[in-house]
Amino acid sequence: MRITRFAALVSISVLASSAAFAQDKQPGSQPQDNTSHFCVEDEAYTLSSNNSSMHLSGPCTDVTVSGSGNTVLIDLSSSIHVSGNDNKVEWVAVLGKTETPVIQNNGRQNTVKHAGDPDR
Repeated sequence: MRITRFAALVSISVLASSAAFAQDKQPGSQPQDNTSHFCVEDEAYTLSSNNSSMHLSGPCTDVTVSGSGNTVLIDLSSSIHVSGNDNKVEWVAVLGKTETPVIQNNGRQNTVKHAGDPDR
């Protein structure tokens, strides 16, 4: 009887952990601090959260950040849309043939800039 209860508790713990991990990795979910996501080719990614840190790697064609107090590093993107307040978004490289991604910044005190450029 003890082994059966132990096995049931272990099974429940594994299932709960797997569900939490899967939820954190879905686009548009509210990630925990210091989360990363790898965009597959031509993937658009939406972060809707507050006070989160996110690193997006891979070719994220269109990135949308909404909420407040987020810090986002984007390795490769063609467009960045930011709404909310006090978000800090930096990009490393541009997907396409332009020097900068298309940037739409709606909100207050958001910073959207090339990684390594001085703060404005």
